[in-house]
Amino acid sequence: MTTSTYPETLFHFCGDEKKGEDALKSILSSKSFIPSYARERVISTKVETPYFFVPMVSFCDFKVHELNLHFTKYGKFGIGLSKTWGIEKGLNPVFYFSNGSELFPEMWSAIFKVYEIISISDPEIHYKTENLNADNIEALNKIKPDEMNAITRIIASEFPRLLKLLTYAKNYQGELKRDGEELIPDFRFADDREWRYVPKVPDRLVIPENLPNSLTGGKHYGKEELNEQIINSSHHLEFGYDDVKFIFVPDEDARLDLISFIETIEKETRETINLLISKITVISHLDL
Repeated sequence: MTTSTYPETLFHFCGDEKKGEDALKSILSSKSFIPSYARERVISTKVETPYFFVPMVSFCDFKVHELNLHFTKYGKFGIGLSKTWGIEKGLNPVFYFSNGSELFPEMWSAIFKVYEIISISDPEIHYKTENLNADNIEALNKIKPDEMNAITRIIASEFPRLLKLLTYAKNYQGELKRDGEELIPDFRFADDREWRYVPKVPDRLVIPENLPNSLTGGKHYGKEELNEQIINSSHHLEFGYDDVKFIFVPDEDARLDLISFIETIEKETRETINLLISKITVISHLDL
């Protein structure tokens, strides 16, 4: 096998301080990641696009010596798992589009031209030809292939697969706004080298921002409320301790605390506990 510039590990970072520490402990004790809805929008100079929510777990594709900037952006509590595990679980790199891309408008048009064909056969779908808006996106969740003619039924049955392309789309560069932080106007998203796990939830794959729908009981909810709907679902992303390559903590105190926590994990052999402890890497010890 030829040498690759890409690493064989996928990293997920949980944040800093108590929140990041608690999230990492939850991941380790449950041996799983819980998808959450992220607010997304692919901005294009050639087509108007809305904000929407997509359920996902995000990872990044770096070598350890390249992680310093990522620690600054996403926190110093994290976990790295083998890329082989990620590929077997269906993770995939996102598709980065420049805001002047010719490709993204073509993909966008194809997705909603198919939607237009389906809508003709379903009176509950209110298609508006000028641009996709919140009403149109909500209608995506109401497609009923069994009520359509044979040809449209075939098209409708394939539509969730086509729509899933949208859940892996991201701008190459654009505005980044996090809660409680100043807006960054030209954030280079492609620097994250993001991989995603998007669970198979066709009835709630793309949820428009601030739109009442069947998932939210007809109420206007944000992503926190949407996350409550999937936190106990069957769509968690599971792993085994053998898949773990790195566990990151910021300092020696955090390492000792995490060791004490790992010692309390039930139904694991002493060998497994020792193996997991050996994966802990203290960021302050790294020469980055």
